[in-house]
Amino acid sequence: MLQTADNPEGTPLEVFDGIRAGVAADRSQLCYDLREAFYGFNSPGATVSAGKRREF
Repeated sequence: MLQTADNPEGTPLEVFDGIRAGVAADRSQLCYDLREAFYGFNSPGATVSAGKRREF
């Protein structure tokens, strides 16, 4: 998962650092912000009700 010399297509460490910083600063806001991508709500053609968005 992490980008290394053995895994050059992995995710850069800075991405994980940002997640850790977000959790430390305001976990609730981080979870709210991540819900779109986490559940694929932002995918083309996705249809998601407002209730399902709030549920997360």
